[in-house]
Amino acid sequence: MPGGAAIFVDTGPLVAIFDADDMHHEICAATLKRIRGPLLTVWPAVTEAMYLLSFSEAACERLLSWLESGPLAVLELRIADLKRVGELLAKYRDLPMDFTDAVIVSLAEREIIWRLSARLLPTCCQPRG
Repeated sequence: MPGGAAIFVDTGPLVAIFDADDMHHEICAATLKRIRGPLLTVWPAVTEAMYLLSFSEAACERLLSWLESGPLAVLELRIADLKRVGELLAKYRDLPMDFTDAVIVSLAEREIIWRLSARLLPTCCQPRG
């Protein structure tokens, strides 16, 4: 992709960016400034982040404003993606993979892109095949 590889942003970094008291705020804010590629997320991650930031109306407003201004694109989850989401949930049921994680992995596979995990570790989502 022009300008660098796309990066998926999961719930954890979304919360950390907008919660100055989060233990990962500084590293997420610094990392955000260095990223040159497009930033992507999914609606389930936004929903989780809004819930976790609900203690602060200002933080929620900043997240919504950031989404409206365009630096973070929210990819559409299609009905056709749900089969793969279900497969991932079944395959990784013994790991801490929730619905949001499965959606991110599924769309990363679909778009063949990278993901920035809640643990701040870039993880390549390999295409199925």
